[in-house]
Amino acid sequence: MHLTKLILFLAALLLLLPGTALAEPQEQLFLRQVSVGSFDVWQHSDGTWQDTDHDGAVDPYGQTNKTLKPEVFTLPQTQYTSGFTVTRVKVEYDFTLTNEELKNAGRSEIWDEFIRDYLRYLPNNYSTAKTGEDLAQGTVTIKKTLDLMPKLLNLKDPAVRAELGMSDRDFSDMAQGWRWYTPVLIEWYGVPKAEVPPDLSNNLSVQITDYPDKVTESEQGQVVAKVTNTSGKYVMTDLVWRINGQTVKSFDNFDLMSNAISALDFTMPGDDITIEVEVNPNHNRPPDEVSWDDNKAVCKVKYEPKKALENTANITIVAPDHVKFGNGWQFTVQVTTDIPKPYVRPGRPDPPQPKVKLSVNSPSGSKFINQYTWENGNWGAIINVPPNGFPVEPTWPDITYTAEFGEYTHIETFTFPPSGMADRNMNIVLYADADCTNYEVPYMHASKNVVVDALIPLDPRSVLTQ
Repeated sequence: MHLTKLILFLAALLLLLPGTALAEPQEQLFLRQVSVGSFDVWQHSDGTWQDTDHDGAVDPYGQTNKTLKPEVFTLPQTQYTSGFTVTRVKVEYDFTLTNEELKNAGRSEIWDEFIRDYLRYLPNNYSTAKTGEDLAQGTVTIKKTLDLMPKLLNLKDPAVRAELGMSDRDFSDMAQGWRWYTPVLIEWYGVPKAEVPPDLSNNLSVQITDYPDKVTESEQGQVVAKVTNTSGKYVMTDLVWRINGQTVKSFDNFDLMSNAISALDFTMPGDDITIEVEVNPNHNRPPDEVSWDDNKAVCKVKYEPKKALENTANITIVAPDHVKFGNGWQFTVQVTTDIPKPYVRPGRPDPPQPKVKLSVNSPSGSKFINQYTWENGNWGAIINVPPNGFPVEPTWPDITYTAEFGEYTHIETFTFPPSGMADRNMNIVLYADADCTNYEVPYMHASKNVVVDALIPLDPRSVLTQ
């Protein structure tokens, strides 16, 4: 009896010792993804609202229960994630993460910055829901619902647009615009694949975790990548970023212990681009990775054309329609510019005031004849005057002046010398051109036709005697 109890006790003890029993793989959270979407609404200057998501209905500010088009998120296929059988995927819109958790989810900022940049700009009644999933393929479909309010992130504010990398010259025909962010946390759960345990020795991989779908021409964009080292040892390797196959950024000594974040800032050209990031591109640091298949990640960014200029300008010539023969006369040129003051970060110097160059001219062709005779009831020979008269070709020096930001009007006055023909009307054309030399505005041009009335006195001989 005592022997039987001893045997049972020893058997139970063996079960508790490491390696004496194989435990079933346990489900675990093996990957987090944080996606930050956004939704904008724009009202045109005529009062109509834009159809932001092209679903056939306009999206006005204040709309409630707006449902966005479903989004499909895919589990990244890396050597690490392929070592798990997905058991479930969880989606959250109201979440809190530590700095380390946020970093491991592929974000480059800390949690306080994430709150400052995104979570304080959430729309009212924002929520998410899973509408489909395919665990075998590693996909989940998410539907987002929100109210298009309140007024938080004003896209017409130059300071906001500067922070977002948006040009001050975009959306000139828009009366108002607002943005809300729609972040979502995706958590993938699974059990390790017992039959094919992951080989974590000497392997580097890279994954693009954040990039814009489209960027306006000449605006700034950013792509963020997460680089992973699964060897458990410190590695110094190479990392390159390419746009359309051309290297634009490289690191000869990229330090990597486990995970690291790298980002590429770029200026959008006038066409779609392909951006790729590659770790250890020469396969020599280290030379014995388990696989080269996950050393490169690629994304495509679509080009969006620039909107019309927001800066406006116009020029007007104010002159009489008719002037008298032989008299000098004046006209004015009025230049109006409306240039919003660019946003300047605190501590930076103020931007330079707009400089405007004004040019005024009248082409050759104006004439002046003031000597004539009257013979037998007809105009006679012109005395000491060429047959076509004296040419009048006035010139005025260019004028450069400093304008103010916002709407500003500048007026210059010019004098035209005496001109005219004795026996017929004469047309004079004035031209004025202006341009801002240090800010982009529409080119300004104006013209004005002035008629110099003919001198036909009632008694021409009375003129001769004056």
